[in-house]
Amino acid sequence: MPQQQISILLTMNQAQASALVKLLKQVAFAEVERVAADEEEVELMRDAIQQVLKAINEAGYSSP
Repeated sequence: MPQQQISILLTMNQAQASALVKLLKQVAFAEVERVAADEEEVELMRDAIQQVLKAINEAGYSSP
């Protein structure tokens, strides 16, 4: 069954966006696997991280 989509509106300054991008890019896959309940949740977490990074990029912020 398809999951309901949600939209999240975030307002942050460039320093916060930069810090968040840096964190999300550095989250090791081993860390995701450590906290996930199973392989399906690992994929959900990885996909969510990629969606946040994409949204930040589409908002006009490109990380260094």
